[in-house]
Amino acid sequence: MSLKMQADINLLQAHYNELSDRLAESDNQIKLLNQAIDVLVGGGSKKKLQLRRTDRVPVPRDKGKR
Repeated sequence: MSLKMQADINLLQAHYNELSDRLAESDNQIKLLNQAIDVLVGGGSKKKLQLRRTDRVPVPRDKGKR
C-alpha cells in the first residue's frame, strides 16, 4: 500500500471517529431533552433532570467596560 493510500485511510478514520463522537453526543442530548419533556408533561421526576450547558463559542468581551 502506498503512503498516499495510507494517509487517505488515516484521514477517513479520523473523520469517522469525529462523526461517531458527535453522534454519541447528540444521542445524549436527545435523551436529556426527552427526560425534560417527560418531566414537563408531568410523567417523570424532576430529580432526573440534568442541567448541562456547553457553549464552545468564545464570547468577545468589551475590555473598556469594567
